[in-house]
Amino acid sequence: MLSRLRQVGLVWPTIFTIVGLAVLVSLGNWQWQRMYLKEDLIDAIAVRTKAEPVAFDQRAMIDLPLSEREYLPVVARGVFDHSREKHVYAASKRGQSGWHIFTPLIRPDDRPVWVNRGFVPDRLKELSQRKAGQTTGTVEIRGLVRVVKSPGYFVPDNDPATNIWYWPDVFGMQRTAFPNADPTQAPTRTYIDAERSGDGWPRGGTTVLRLENKHFGYALTWFGLALTLIGVFLAFALQRLRPGDSASASQS
Repeated sequence: MLSRLRQVGLVWPTIFTIVGLAVLVSLGNWQWQRMYLKEDLIDAIAVRTKAEPVAFDQRAMIDLPLSEREYLPVVARGVFDHSREKHVYAASKRGQSGWHIFTPLIRPDDRPVWVNRGFVPDRLKELSQRKAGQTTGTVEIRGLVRVVKSPGYFVPDNDPATNIWYWPDVFGMQRTAFPNADPTQAPTRTYIDAERSGDGWPRGGTTVLRLENKHFGYALTWFGLALTLIGVFLAFALQRLRPGDSASASQS
């Protein structure tokens, strides 16, 4: 068999095809597994977000696995320090670009927790433009815990000097907002997405719970490419194995 393949020049094409098939099938299986993992995540989020909120405790958050923190309904009490708010760029919302307002919630019995108070359009980015939204005194915040994830390759770097953030780096926010704070009081990898309350600004409830599961389509793409590769190889091999072509190959 090997001599026949050598005779018609199919040794290397066969090897490359086998390697290519192994890669494509592996990628297809990987996406297939991710499809089921995403389905489990969607189901878990649906159940978790409907649960009764618990009192937010950053010390407890440290001991809780990241996967169990995400989308956990919580209640937190404290005083907002509006003078230290941070502006995180928000993609277009109903045709309107703007910012998410992150404000530290100061609690005397625990380290500050960063709260995404919600969305504001460009015209209301600056604190002076929305004085009505500067709550004073002790407030109670309800929302969902979010876990800070590393930004993608195409996300611009944050610019703390101009207070322009492209992803919620709560550690960077903490350093710039409280430069003289005890390092041990740095926040955990979590913040709170405040739920919407009223029609004022910032407007909460920015958490997107409709997670897309496109892995089935991705898996079909990789499996489809594997089948295409098989078809191309078979067409090429049959052509080389024809009596006339094999004779020409041996002469060459």
